[in-house]
Amino acid sequence: MRNPIFILCLTLLLWCGSSAAAEVLVSGKVAGPSREGEAGIRVGAWPVDSLSLEGEPPHLSAPTGVDGEFELSLPAPGDYFLIARGGGWFCFYGRNPVRVPPEGLHGVNLGLVPETTAAFTAQVDLDEGVIGQVLADGTPVADALVYVYLDPNSRFKGMGYAILGPTDADGLFAMELPPGRYYFLVRKRRQAAAVGPLQAGDHFGYWHGNPLQIQPGEVQRLAVSLQELPQRVEDLQSSLFGRNSIAGQVRDREGQPVAGMRVLLYDDPQMLNRPLFVSRPTDAEGRYQLSFPDEGRFYVGARSTLGGAPEPDEFIGTYAGSADGSIRVEAGEQLQDIDIVVGEMW
Repeated sequence: MRNPIFILCLTLLLWCGSSAAAEVLVSGKVAGPSREGEAGIRVGAWPVDSLSLEGEPPHLSAPTGVDGEFELSLPAPGDYFLIARGGGWFCFYGRNPVRVPPEGLHGVNLGLVPETTAAFTAQVDLDEGVIGQVLADGTPVADALVYVYLDPNSRFKGMGYAILGPTDADGLFAMELPPGRYYFLVRKRRQAAAVGPLQAGDHFGYWHGNPLQIQPGEVQRLAVSLQELPQRVEDLQSSLFGRNSIAGQVRDREGQPVAGMRVLLYDDPQMLNRPLFVSRPTDAEGRYQLSFPDEGRFYVGARSTLGGAPEPDEFIGTYAGSADGSIRVEAGEQLQDIDIVVGEMW
């Protein structure tokens, strides 16, 4: 008869070995506004299906050294929210949630902003809700939109529970909100639009204290620090949101390129729900690139405006290069010539 203790030890060794083999590594650098590495910062990760991003993350790196370099071990590949924090600095990674492939994710650059406290004196006549200020490099930011989400379920994309603003000349916003728990994100676009991906030169911010708890009869105060999206965002369109991508041209029915169109990726043929990913506007030649992390069957459309049902005079079209209008994308594949013909809605 075999020794049961030996069998138990062997089982534990095999289990430990398989667990270690499944781990994946995320590495990169955290840096302040001067782009110098910052010491004492810990990078945390929450699985994308987390019900809350409150408190200490389930996966946490050791504090960074003077070079700002970090390594974060995760139990398995998947989608995660990455957040860095320490010494009064904070970063919500702009590509969140990020896909971590089986081979790990390296060269992740996390730009830090200060954890700003609400120091403004403005008052508002609210029974309960929030008053806040949006800042960039300590300066109030006007015309920014504040997006309010109830939880991370939407991945903090789309319109959310409410949109506040735009902020005034002092960067202030205020709104009645019923008691509850809220996440606040701020987006400041150079072009007037409430939805769609941000571009280089736009600003983005995630309140470092999220989620905010509003009690009955309470008006909370907060301040959100923004950071500017670098030009590098424009240069990485083929891989910004994942290792899979499509590219092509949007043309009208006369074959002429159409600039300013958004290409949208869906996983349902009706294409009525919120798209999975949205491209930046097509260039003067009607060209676009759209990257995403998932493989599978997708449906592709193009619109001249985003949000709501298509309206008269809007340009719209779908990919028609296959029998059912779908495309099949394998892992790591970059499909070219996914061209779309658009016409005026009537």
